[in-house]
Formats: sequence, C-alpha cells, structure tokens
Amino acid sequence: LEYPPGKVLYQTSGYVSEPRVSPDGSRVAFLDHPWWIDDRGWVKVVDRAGRVETLAGEYWAVEGLAWAPGGQRLLFSGAAENNPQLQPRSVALAGGTVRTEVAAPGELLVVDVAADGRWLAIAEEGFYGVAVRRPNGQPDLDLSWLDLSWSVSLSPDGETVAFSNGHGGANYTVVTRRLDGSSISTLGE
Repeated sequence: LEYPPGKVLYQTSGYVSEPRVSPDGSRVAFLDHPWWIDDRGWVKVVDRAGRVETLAGEYWAVEGLAWAPGGQRLLFSGAAENNPQLQPRSVALAGGTVRTEVAAPGELLVVDVAADGRWLAIAEEGFYGVAVRRPNGQPDLDLSWLDLSWSVSLSPDGETVAFSNGHGGANYTVVTRRLDGSSISTLGE
C-alpha cells in the first residue's frame, strides 16, 4: 500500500483491498487479506508515518469499506464464522468498538457513504456449486455440498470428484463425492 504513490506504508503476504483515504487525508483505511484469493481478513488503518492499527477482524470474509461522515468510524461488510453472510458493520477509530449496523436477510456489501450518512450498498446472492453432466441422456446431477463448493477435481477413473467447501468449517473443508450422488466423505480442512 503506497500513499502518496511511491511511499510504501504497508506490505502483506496476501493482498490489500478497498484502500480509502480519510476525510482529512492523514490516514488510509484498508482491508488486509493475508492469503491470496481469500477474502478472510482484518480492517486496518495506517497513518502517513506507517503506523498500522488493526481495528476489526479476523472475519471469515470482509469486503467493502467506507469512512463514515466525520472520519471517526469505518463502515465495512464482514462475515463471521457463525454467520457466513456479509453484514454491514462499523468500527470506531477510538476504542475499536465494532457494531452490526443492519441485520440483513442476505448479504449486504457497503460500497460508499455520502456526506449526509446515506449508504451505497449492494445486495448479493450467490451460489457456487458442483454439477455433473451424465451420459446417455441422464439428467444432470448436482453434487454440491452446502452452498459454497468450488475447486473441483475429477479422479483418474472418472467416478469421484474432490472439491472445497467454504461453509464446511473455519478453514474450509475438502470433500469427495462419487458421481452417483452418494454422501460426501470429508478429507479435512
């Protein structure tokens, strides 16, 4: 993370997202994701001298970030392990108190906040699944487990798939399932 361009304020092993300069220009808020292509992470702020403060996290997923009017709170969308949907939250710069802003029925991603406090937000609904097209005109078969299955590999004999599931545990779960739709077998995190 550079601010101004050319002055490195923060580096991570994964990636930084959603950098937002404070209203007074003295700090940059950002989301720190320590693993590449994983939105798990923390809400952090860094000043121009490179002093970093972690304000909130670790969240199972964290996306969207905006300064609240006055620059004393940050709004973001975070998902906890016990509720894996992104929900609008805010954190105070002083004291780090996190509160849930809205208990939405689905995922609600905070994008920006207007000077008068109105939000720009996106309601998201998504499903990641695993399906197989079977031969001889048989109907397709959904092999998904829960609602966040990805990274599919087919066994050499073509009878079993292995895939990851994002809702299978704190560090995700790898499972196998035969192409006949039988029960999953859990391999581990």
